[in-house]
Amino acid sequence: MLSAELTEQFLTPQVLHDRRADYGVWCGYGMEFVVDDYGRVRNSYKDGVNAGASGILRYYPADQLDVVVLSNSEQGAWATVEEIHRLIRNGNPALGDSGVGFA
Repeated sequence: MLSAELTEQFLTPQVLHDRRADYGVWCGYGMEFVVDDYGRVRNSYKDGVNAGASGILRYYPADQLDVVVLSNSEQGAWATVEEIHRLIRNGNPALGDSGVGFA
């Protein structure tokens, strides 16, 4: 549905939102990106909360891994996605923190 140019823009970090010890959280066009100090995207994600529900979609490019967590609780998705991140990081220690302060 999007042209190749617009798809590339959508999947590219655009504006630094928050700086952490060894990475930055960048905003894009609808997604957020956790980018290390070398410019590599650790993960990109889209999260959301509504009355009685929460969810997060996360992509790990180094592992070519998609993670989707949906919950019927407003705070239910965050601990689960952080535990999944911890498990992924066990196999890839260079991955670092998830970049999302939900846990």
